[in-house]
Amino acid sequence: MAHYAVIWQYTEDQQVLNDAKAAHGVYLRELVSRGKIREAGPWQDGSGALLIFDVGDETELKALLEEDPYTSQGVVRQEQIFPWKVVIGPLAP
Repeated sequence: MAHYAVIWQYTEDQQVLNDAKAAHGVYLRELVSRGKIREAGPWQDGSGALLIFDVGDETELKALLEEDPYTSQGVVRQEQIFPWKVVIGPLAP
């Protein structure tokens, strides 16, 4: 499996964010139960989020991201994907 750090920047439109929030939470919990997301959460100022994925490859990651309600409903206005080499901590080999 490969680890990826995903950084999102959210829209400033709070209505768009609020409309997608419940479905996004359900989707993330489902990915956690499948072992695809290891950690996730918003920045304290609410402007975006960091998500840590454990997936087969970047193709799988992008497919999972496209299905997220925050992506499909326009909450995410900028996305950065970084392959992540874990060397220390609970996710380290």
